[in-house]
Amino acid sequence: MVQKRVCVECCQILAEMTNIQPDIVNLMAFSDEAIFHTSGHVKRHNTIFWGTENPSVIREHERDSPKMNVWCAMTAAGVIGPYFFDTPTVMSDFYLQMVQQYAIDELPLQI
Repeated sequence: MVQKRVCVECCQILAEMTNIQPDIVNLMAFSDEAIFHTSGHVKRHNTIFWGTENPSVIREHERDSPKMNVWCAMTAAGVIGPYFFDTPTVMSDFYLQMVQQYAIDELPLQI
């Protein structure tokens, strides 16, 4: 429940910031990445489902299937990406290189 509390606090801070600067969301970029397997499985490491009970769902998928890491961002001006990583594992140096060489050029000037 700690993560849910942190998310609520973040939303409250953002709501307070919009009282000070109403167009603040126009100056932000939100991004995330996902791993897509050729088997159809999508690794949803950042997706959280809140519920009142545990559904106890068991889902099988192929191990070590070929996969692709995909990054995308969203701003008030539109979508940046997608960017496809050509490495099986995205290490910080690859991520930083992508941001410096690709994402920065795509950000709207006001951000």
